[in-house]
Formats: sequence, structure tokens, C-alpha cells
Amino acid sequence: SSVFVPGAFCMPGGEVIGKHEGVHHFTVGQRKGLPPELQGMVGKMGYHGDLYVKAIDPNSGTVHLDVDAKLYKRRFIARGFNWMRGGDFTRDRVVEARIRSRHDPARARVRILAGDHVEVEFQEPQRAITPGQAVVLYEKEAVLGGGWILEVAEDAGTPHA
Repeated sequence: SSVFVPGAFCMPGGEVIGKHEGVHHFTVGQRKGLPPELQGMVGKMGYHGDLYVKAIDPNSGTVHLDVDAKLYKRRFIARGFNWMRGGDFTRDRVVEARIRSRHDPARARVRILAGDHVEVEFQEPQRAITPGQAVVLYEKEAVLGGGWILEVAEDAGTPHA
């Protein structure tokens, strides 16, 4: 299957709400550039919030959409964590965490897990925490370390790593 083959826009319940000319036109997290008529359709279906691309399946040509109210999460597991300094604590520690270069650091609790994994829980939900993104932890202005987001909790529960 090719990324250039037309496909469908689908909502979380499996509803097909439109067609597109190929998944190569879209990226995960995208909000701008989606057909404007789709927003009106999902409002009538009972979804509330702005549409965004949740996932892309290039094999089926499906662009999975959702509303951004569901895009805000608090907790994730990071892997490959490299401590520059301060990685010798045993209790949970409150730090500032940044998940994208343009993301303002936000207060979070960090817990060291087995191996090179850590669990990070923001005090306030953050938009579009995405597996594969980098996370950098700070204390005041100093970098404590960084790693790669492995898995994001779907709700208030702990992600499975």
C-alpha cells in the first residue's frame, strides 16, 4: 500500500467521516489543514473540541482523528534516560519538564524506575505528549537529564512499561 493512495478519515468509534488524497498530506498532532467541513460533522456526532490527527495507518490509508480535549495528558514513561546531574535521589522529586522545544517547562513529579526508565507526572495536563518525543528535566535553570517518551497514560492511571 502507498502513502499516495486516497483513504478515509475515521473517528475513535470507527465512523468514517470523509476521504482524503493520501496520508502523506498529514502528520500526527496536526490540526490545521484538515477539511473544515469535518469539524461541523463531528460536532453533530457529539464530539466536543477541535479535530486533530491522532494516528496514521499508511497500510490502510486511514487517518484517525479525535478531538483535542482528549489530547491533554499528565503522565508518561520515558526510556533511555541520561542523567547529567542529580539522578541519585530515591524519593519522588518535583522538577520542571519540557516535552518539545517550543513547550514551556511545566512542574512535574519524577520517579526513577528500573533501568534507564523514569515516570513523569505533570501537575497540570499537557497537550500532545507523544511517544518518541524527547523530554528534558530541569531544576531551576540547570539541566538534570533527558530521555525519550516511551508510553503515555490514557487516564489518571500509570502507563505500562
